[in-house]
Amino acid sequence: MENISKEIESKDIKMKNFFEIVKIVIYSTIGIIIFFIPVTVDNQTKTILHHIAYRLQVNYRGLLQLCTIIYITIGIIKSLLVNHKSNLKKIYSYFSIFSIFIVINIFYDKYSIVLLDDNISLILEETILNLITLLPLSAIFITFILDFGLLDIVEAYCHKSMKKLFNLSGKSVLNIIMYIFNDYFCGYFMTNLLYKKGRIRQREACTILLNFSIASISISNYISEELNLNKINFFILSIFILFLVNTILCRMYPINKKKKSYYIKTSYKESYFKNDKLINSIKKHIQNKEDINVFKSIIRNFEESIHIIISVIPNLVLIMYLGNIIINNMDIVYNLKFIFSYILEILRFNNIDEISRFLINGFFNDVIAIDLLNKNIGYTSKLLIGIICVLKCTSITTNILYLQITNIPINKIEFLASYILRIILILLISYIIFYLYNIYTI
Repeated sequence: MENISKEIESKDIKMKNFFEIVKIVIYSTIGIIIFFIPVTVDNQTKTILHHIAYRLQVNYRGLLQLCTIIYITIGIIKSLLVNHKSNLKKIYSYFSIFSIFIVINIFYDKYSIVLLDDNISLILEETILNLITLLPLSAIFITFILDFGLLDIVEAYCHKSMKKLFNLSGKSVLNIIMYIFNDYFCGYFMTNLLYKKGRIRQREACTILLNFSIASISISNYISEELNLNKINFFILSIFILFLVNTILCRMYPINKKKKSYYIKTSYKESYFKNDKLINSIKKHIQNKEDINVFKSIIRNFEESIHIIISVIPNLVLIMYLGNIIINNMDIVYNLKFIFSYILEILRFNNIDEISRFLINGFFNDVIAIDLLNKNIGYTSKLLIGIICVLKCTSITTNILYLQITNIPINKIEFLASYILRIILILLISYIIFYLYNIYTI
């Protein structure tokens, strides 16, 4: 009888493990298809996530605009009810009421309260619509990436190389790919979730935010088309420089000052398997898995994405509005651009004025910086600007804005220091590459 009960128990375990493996395959496949597989629809090649967001923006634009105004209103009320310690934050919370009128002006064009450049208005409208569609959609489907074994499988194959190159765990590859195939905010959302769940360390979260939140493929395509660059050369150079720059910066300030601890303590442990990586990673997931209800996880992530949108949009609108005033003030830009002009002169780059102005505007917003750029400059200068735009990883309207509502500890000084160090390294490596290329082609 005892042997029979053991056999039954063994069969039950095998059956349970079989269903877990089926679940891993199905859910991971859903996540990969939604986030990472480009599909061509109506002559547009995008991920399914982007296709869904595009359809929502086309078919339900009026509803999305109404939702945006509601989100902003809730965000402002929430900000006003908070007991701010500093008077500056109190003033800012009252000033944020102005963001409602800015958005109404952009969406409905009925009021002349706000004076914004047409291009800035279009960029702001597109950014808002992308934010309120892509972020909730990614929150709905991201559980299939994070909670059903895909992280463990990717970590098993990538951990050793990622650790040696960038001091990151192997699972970070999925997060980096999220930035590349989708957009900044989807990537930030995933980074923060991984950190909050105790899957990546503080230092890893800071490394990903500062060094790997690169421009997505769609933005990179836009940059190459606007600057009329050879896409193959542009992408190959960008990837090569990305590896070199990040290998260095992952070991420098401010990353080297961050803790190696987790946000919360969990039973999760990093692991590297020398043999049978797939089988061992699946076993690891089954042994350590939590009892996760897919629907509850989807609802929880969706709610968090809405809270993020409510907090981010009023700040985004005001930053874009105030930034528009600043970048149109030539005196301010002229006084700031000397930071990079001196380095560009030492390296003997051409079009120093245009490049340094772009670097200042790019710290504000990538698309606006490209839009304001004088395109009648040399090809090498445009190639350099394109590479910087894809790899710089930091701007006021992206990760600096988003970080205010996360648990990841990076202050504004560290952002600025990281940006300057990153630009200097990109300039130095680009100079060496261009110099060697010129020698070779003579």
